[in-house]
Amino acid sequence: MLLSKFNYLEKNLNAVKLYENRIKDDPDYASSYISQGNAFYNLKRYLEAIECYSEVIKRDPNIDIYYDKKGNAFYNLKKQSNAMTKQSNSNQTKLIFTYIF
Repeated sequence: MLLSKFNYLEKNLNAVKLYENRIKDDPDYASSYISQGNAFYNLKRYLEAIECYSEVIKRDPNIDIYYDKKGNAFYNLKKQSNAMTKQSNSNQTKLIFTYIF
């Protein structure tokens, strides 16, 4: 299980690099942005995914799925942010509780 998770992460990191090079070679090719955005999304790097989806929308604004992907990334970014806030608040509560008692 752990090895397959590692392979999955490695595969997506390699994809990010591959599409970064393709974008440098042809910055107007929308498919590279969507593929790189998908790789970032799979890595839970939602801000970078949103940037890629925004770029592909600039180049090809008539494809609905691009907006869906960007919306999903925003949704997951918000969930991730809320989880981090809850964790931070939990740690602060523990510190206060420890200090008082």
